Amino acid sequence: MPTYFEKCPSFADAVAPPAEVNAAGEAADSTASVTSIKTKEFLDAADGVVGVFVLLNSTALGLVQNDLQGNIKKLRERCENFPNTSSTLEEIVKDEAKEAEGKSDKERKKIKKATESLLWLTRGLSFTCKGLSNARKDKNQSLSASFQAAYTETLEVYHGFLVKKAIGLALKACPTRETLIAKLGGVEATEAASVEGEVSKDLEIWLAALETIVKHIQAFFLAGKYDADFA
Repeated sequence: MPTYFEKCPSFADAVAPPAEVNAAGEAADSTASVTSIKTKEFLDAADGVVGVFVLLNSTALGLVQNDLQGNIKKLRERCENFPNTSSTLEEIVKDEAKEAEGKSDKERKKIKKATESLLWLTRGLSFTCKGLSNARKDKNQSLSASFQAAYTETLEVYHGFLVKKAIGLALKACPTRETLIAKLGGVEATEAASVEGEVSKDLEIWLAALETIVKHIQAFFLAGKYDADFA
């Protein structure tokens, strides 16, 4: 039976040139070979991340799921409204930055709506990548602990006290790790052990491509200071 990752778009398809991973599915040491990210393919792959949360059907991860979906929708709207300057993520950000030059703080933020959506989408993808990676690597760690560690490392710094508290409580209600493996493997929870090897292998490859893209986008934002209006 194919795993979930054999049926959803890969982040590797969004990278130009194609992302390189070794035989073990490990990400390259740097993203120097990545020149740009194709918008449509990236958003299709991001839908696949949302699909993982849909499979789990857990209110514990609902806040992150809704945030991902909202930012994907906003970026798709940008593509529909400005197709000639939206073929890559970098093109979108640079186009908005150029339009916002010389404008007031309020006007810049209004113009750079897609840039802000990409920034938050990337943060959410980073959280998901680290959470699933933690779960894949440590069979003895609960899914709640895997995602709590990921939250501390990625999103927590951007949230205020009330949001941190809400997410902290929500993550305690995550499904079991066995449920995650079973859902990704397309079997019942009692059969999770029978598909863990295949799920782990496919998940590792999928996460490697996702990590490569997240690192590239983060480096792109940092180099161009494109997140300055949203600090």
